[in-house]
Amino acid sequence: MNFFSGFKYILQKYFFSLLPFLYIFIQLQKKNKKYTHIAHRVIYRYFRIRHKLGKVDIPYIEIVLTTKCTLRCESCNNLMQYFHPKNQYTCTLQGIIQSLDRLFANIDSIQSMRIIGGEPLLFKDLDKVITYLGQQKKLLSFNIVTNATMLFKEKALHALQSCPNAIVHISDYSVSPNIRVPLKKRNAYRATTGK
Repeated sequence: MNFFSGFKYILQKYFFSLLPFLYIFIQLQKKNKKYTHIAHRVIYRYFRIRHKLGKVDIPYIEIVLTTKCTLRCESCNNLMQYFHPKNQYTCTLQGIIQSLDRLFANIDSIQSMRIIGGEPLLFKDLDKVITYLGQQKKLLSFNIVTNATMLFKEKALHALQSCPNAIVHISDYSVSPNIRVPLKKRNAYRATTGK
């Protein structure tokens, strides 16, 4: 057995134990720019080998649960300001799970999934989506982006607490000139972290 076939065997057998290692490289690169070159080289080589093995790895994907939002920001990154209230939509839990089941059946891994909207906290079955994503072995981490104008429901908080790979991102709109809705950023942080 030569080096490459040995490495190939280790990569196939222990792939999911290597994913956190790659995630650490990415986080290290984000925090300290002097490691960027090393992180990029390691990640590039890793995915190049995975590609040669015929593996399908998705580094990042976003899922929109709803286009409804509690804000109407003029410079919304997700372009929700262009959805007229009559044209807004909310996905069904069944439709989301069917789509994700199909996706997970045809790939080998997803490093990071971002749950966005509008405002994802307006999605009534958010707790079920969180629980579903927390059970996926092919998903390294997922995050939910909220504008903190409303708080997580109890069921969603319990689901988050049982998912070690879930992260909550709170967008900071406190300096946006066109927002007149009071933000609950401090309460949202306390609710999700328990601090």
